[in-house]
Amino acid sequence: MLLCDAVFLLYTFSKHLVREDPMGLVTGKEILAAAHQGGYAVGAFNINNLEILQGVAAGCVAMQSPLIIAVTEGALHYAGFAYIVAMARAASAAAPIPMALHLDHGRDHAIIDQCIRGGLPR
Repeated sequence: MLLCDAVFLLYTFSKHLVREDPMGLVTGKEILAAAHQGGYAVGAFNINNLEILQGVAAGCVAMQSPLIIAVTEGALHYAGFAYIVAMARAASAAAPIPMALHLDHGRDHAIIDQCIRGGLPR
């Protein structure tokens, strides 16, 4: 399948999820359950800074596709936990698509605990 075909499928099957009002962060479980029921894929994009998040969010809004914002332990060390969470919350509050924040391949128990206690939707 070509990339443009995959993007078209994301657009076709996910546009029923788009709302006019901003949503705020939702859980990955909510996004994936809707995708499973609708038979479409959802992109998870690793971000390290505001500019990457803005670009990914703008692309997903343009395609009316849900977004899983993925962050690694390295991104949390680089940008800081509070900044990453604040950026994700700001992006989701401004966008009419479902967005989830996800710790990607977390191994450090202290970071995993910080994510759970610090408000990452489960």
